[in-house]
Amino acid sequence: MEGACGRIVVLGDGRVRKVLKRRRRISLDAMEQVGMHLVGADVCRLLGLAILYVPSAWPETPTQFTMEEITTTHPIALPAIDHPCSRELGAWMCGMRARGVFPEDFELYQQPDGRVALVDVDKFGTLKNGIITFPWGETMKEETLRPLYPANWLS
Repeated sequence: MEGACGRIVVLGDGRVRKVLKRRRRISLDAMEQVGMHLVGADVCRLLGLAILYVPSAWPETPTQFTMEEITTTHPIALPAIDHPCSRELGAWMCGMRARGVFPEDFELYQQPDGRVALVDVDKFGTLKNGIITFPWGETMKEETLRPLYPANWLS
């Protein structure tokens, strides 16, 4: 399967291989994406999330990694305020920010078991002292971004 960021190869054992291709806009390399998967999964575990999860990923080379296979037939559009995972997503985003990571341009997919997989972490930025630095070098103040959810969405 060919996508905007590269090729996905189904390995047939519950895993897929993501082979990155060079793009005009720089994003995280394969090793950095595996690192973001690890941080994201750790935040899910520490928060005890029951619905939202970040699939396991394993490094191979700077241009490819292996990831737990997911079902991508049911994407969830953001903001998914009325979706059962919305509170967990908000908590996860806060947990990622607390770790110095700014989640940007990810995708959510409803899984057959009811859980929601969060993937496509290649554009996640770093967050330090209110300044976001994206992989392609652009920086901006966190306060200048339009919030993904309205201010009262958790109430």
